Amino acid sequence: MLNGVIDRSVWIRSDEKIVAADILDFKTNTIRANDMQTPRERTEFYRPQMEAYRKTTARLGKLKDDCVSARLVFADCGAVVPM
Repeated sequence: MLNGVIDRSVWIRSDEKIVAADILDFKTNTIRANDMQTPRERTEFYRPQMEAYRKTTARLGKLKDDCVSARLVFADCGAVVPM
């Protein structure tokens, strides 16, 4: 069993049916130009968490996995990285 909180999920509807979803997870890590890790490299650390969020969202919305997109938002440097 996993426990987590999705920061923002956007449900996309066509008529009354949910057809897709988009997940945004905000990270407050400090990542600057001179850091060893870029936002894209740091993304790999969060991949298992985001995949769990995607699968859970797909299950809740009765969607195929490929109908759920996910993005990490690194607040400190303003980077948005698709998963």
